[in-house]
Amino acid sequence: MNKFGITIIVFALLVDACAPSTQNPPTPTATIVPSPTVVPTPTIPAGMINVGERWIPDLRVSNPELLDTSASISPLVQFVKAMNTAGIEVTAQQVLEALDDPANYEARTDTNGNPYVQFAYTIPAMDLSYSTGFLYDEQGGWRPFTLRDLGAKRNLRFGTSGSGWLNEDTTEFMVAIQQVDSIVPWPVWVQLQPEPDTFDFSALEQEIERWHVEKKVVQNVPLVIAGGDWSLPDWLKNGSFSKDELAGILQEYITAVVTHGKERGITQWIVVTEPYLPHYRENDLFYKTFGGY
Repeated sequence: MNKFGITIIVFALLVDACAPSTQNPPTPTATIVPSPTVVPTPTIPAGMINVGERWIPDLRVSNPELLDTSASISPLVQFVKAMNTAGIEVTAQQVLEALDDPANYEARTDTNGNPYVQFAYTIPAMDLSYSTGFLYDEQGGWRPFTLRDLGAKRNLRFGTSGSGWLNEDTTEFMVAIQQVDSIVPWPVWVQLQPEPDTFDFSALEQEIERWHVEKKVVQNVPLVIAGGDWSLPDWLKNGSFSKDELAGILQEYITAVVTHGKERGITQWIVVTEPYLPHYRENDLFYKTFGGY
C-alpha cells in the first residue's frame, strides 16, 4: 500500500473519532414521590353517640319516651320537678339541650367491672352535676335508673323509713317500692308491750309480712324513740319507777323485741333514734331519768 492510501485511512479514523457520538443518552431514573396519606373522615353511626370511646345509642333516638315532656311520670318531667322543688330552676328544654354536650355523659364501671353510662345535667351557675335518672348498659339499654340500680352497681343498699306515711297505696309507697331495697318499720313500744307483762308482736309481724311481699329487707328497727313519749304505753309513762327499775324494764323490752326480730331475720337495730336533738331530749323519759343515753 502506498503512502497516499495509508494517509486516507488515518484521516478517516481521525474524522470518525472526532465525530459526535450517535448513541442514545441514558434514560433518567424516575423518582417515586409518595402520595400524601388520606385520613378517612370517621363515619358517625346513625342514631349513635360516642361516650368514653364507645358508641352507644342516642337516647333521643332509641328511647324518646323517656324524654316526653307531656307525661307527668316521664323521668325528664320528674327530674325537673324535683330540681324545682329543691329551689333549683331548671326547665325541660335546658335538659334536652344538654343531651348535645358529650361532657354530660359519664362513662363508669360497676363493682363487677361492667361498663355503664350515666347522663347528668350540669347547673352552669353552680358548676354542679345532678343525675337525671337515665342510665345505659349493654344488658338493659337506656332506661330510668333507680336508687336500687345505682346501689347494685356500687355495692350499696338504699332504704327508707317505713312509718305511717308508707302504710297506704300512695304515690310515696309506689316510689319506695321502685327505689329502695330495705325498709325501716316503726312498730312502737305501746304496740309491742301494751301491758307490763304482755308482749304483742303483731304490729311488727304485719310490717315484716307487708314488706317481704314487696321483696324488701326489713332492718334497722328502732327500739327507743327519743322524745317519743307518744310511743310509750301509759303504764310506763305514768309509772313512778326508780332509775334501777326503769333500767330493768328497758333491758327486758329490748331483749324481748330483738329476740323475736332475730327469729324473723332482722339483724340490725336502732337503739335510740335521733338522741342528739335537744328538743327531743328535753321531754324524754329515759334521758331525764338516766341523765343521758
